[in-house]
Amino acid sequence: KGVVQEPAMRSVVLRIETCLQEWFTVHTVKLLLGEDVCQRLQQLDITEETGPVLPLVDLHAQNALRRRIVLDRLNRVLPEMLAALGLSDCDITTDVRELVGSFSLSAHNITFHPTEWNFLGLIIIHSLSIKNKTLRFQLNTDKVKKYVTMILLSFEQDGNYLENLMVWLTEPYCVENNSK
Repeated sequence: KGVVQEPAMRSVVLRIETCLQEWFTVHTVKLLLGEDVCQRLQQLDITEETGPVLPLVDLHAQNALRRRIVLDRLNRVLPEMLAALGLSDCDITTDVRELVGSFSLSAHNITFHPTEWNFLGLIIIHSLSIKNKTLRFQLNTDKVKKYVTMILLSFEQDGNYLENLMVWLTEPYCVENNSK
């Protein structure tokens, strides 16, 4: 049974990472890290703003529907996850809406199984902790770290997975500032 699960978990994680890479945009990185941290952002060619021109109503309706689908799924997962992490007093609704609004969503990268939505919920909480100091502090308590580690182990990932994932997702948009 363990042999069967191992490749399955790898494919789940790979699928989620691929979708997150598609979701993250220049605007997402600016939102999470701040513009001063990302010096290269102005130099990038932002293709999402210069793509083919569609009628505004259709474009906005499709994007709004995709955002609504993602927000609906996350709103089902996040309250339970925050409660399980002992963070139920943390209100991140506005931050989640703002983060999802910065994603580049398409028809093929918004459909996941319930287990995958749980994993995505954990990734969203962690990514919001980059910007939200209170959330970051609460995520660094021993109890929460143990719970997060258990979740990560169920997906065959180590304790540094979330930090490494954020670096991998944001690195293409940022250059290291070696002068500091």
